[in-house]
Amino acid sequence: MIKLQELYKNMIFRSLDVRERGCLSVIIYLALNGVTRAARLTASARALTVRK
Repeated sequence: MIKLQELYKNMIFRSLDVRERGCLSVIIYLALNGVTRAARLTASARALTVRK
């Protein structure tokens, strides 16, 4: 899966200039952070409901 993401990123980056690339990498970074945070929140919420 990580290899696919790298290929995808490389394909996108080749078609963009440096400025757009910087914006896109920031957006990707924030999106990935949001996804991991949401996953952690749902996992902790499930753990709490299981304890009750």
